[in-house]
Amino acid sequence: MAALVIGAGGSLSADGRLPFPPELVERCLAALPSQITPHGREGGRDLVLGGTEVHLGTGGASPEILDLDTHRYRPSTLTEIHDAARVVEAMEMNTAWACLSGTRKHVMVSASSPDNVDAILALAHALAGSEQAFRAAPFLSLNINHVVPPLRFDPESALVLVHTARRGMPVMVNTFGQLGASSPVTIAGCVAQTTAETLAGMVVAWLAAPDVRAIFGPRPMVTDLRTGAMTGGGGEQAKLTAAVIQMARHYDLPSSTIAGTTAFKMPGCAGRSRKISGGDHGASGGSAFRHPGQPDGNISGILCHRQRHVWRHSERPFCHRGVAGDARIRRQSMTLPPAPAISLARQKRWRA
Repeated sequence: MAALVIGAGGSLSADGRLPFPPELVERCLAALPSQITPHGREGGRDLVLGGTEVHLGTGGASPEILDLDTHRYRPSTLTEIHDAARVVEAMEMNTAWACLSGTRKHVMVSASSPDNVDAILALAHALAGSEQAFRAAPFLSLNINHVVPPLRFDPESALVLVHTARRGMPVMVNTFGQLGASSPVTIAGCVAQTTAETLAGMVVAWLAAPDVRAIFGPRPMVTDLRTGAMTGGGGEQAKLTAAVIQMARHYDLPSSTIAGTTAFKMPGCAGRSRKISGGDHGASGGSAFRHPGQPDGNISGILCHRQRHVWRHSERPFCHRGVAGDARIRRQSMTLPPAPAISLARQKRWRA
């Protein structure tokens, strides 16, 4: 991966840093398409990402499900993933099979190695009829978290990004920093770091395959500085997602981010929280946002029930001031040391 950047004008410093020259980033931005079409497997199922239309979709991995009988999270099964895909219609290879068999809409999955990418593509090519047919209208994309914030490529995920781009599958270039932990504690600093990390992935994907269909996927989250746990929803999260999507609009790139998760359990509070983050994302002009009906408090689970009681509390518009970004704030933000990494999915307070 580093060889791609170095061959395009980058350099590798003595301390292992890989700077991206501004000219390289500008060449990439000029070449990447401002709109891409994630195709469905039948007519009327295509999406156009870019421009001013906003699309809603499910998102995230689903290793757990909230059991409706015990009211506790437990490991999910393939049948439940398949059923979740069927609900959208009205994990690696097995996840791709479960989702593709449950819907004709565009599907996004993840893979942990190039070999798994090839296995997933073998299934996609068989469904499309040939590799050429799939490349012409790909109905399957890959979510790739290519960095480990702050400002570090994940070696395995970077290989998956390069390999997937070369194989002709669209890529969602995701960055999951956490304000106050792995990203600066100010909103302006977090937005700056997240934008840089996401742009780095876009450049690498473009260098690997100049015709790549790449989605700018910044996903800055917020850390509760009292506990170290992730906080879903709220005004800070709304500002973060709206600001990074405005950066995508500035660069004229198709985009996707998280909006709609919440740590609140009561419908009224949860609905207001979802409205703040989801409404701000839509108003900022994002192409798509994920998790609009995600389970309360657990970003890695499926919650199979109607969300009407949540969304009906989401009617009034919400307004706030823009993000402060003067030189003093930016300088302080980018010099704060990150806090130790914390496992989020196992925090008890998120599983209540």
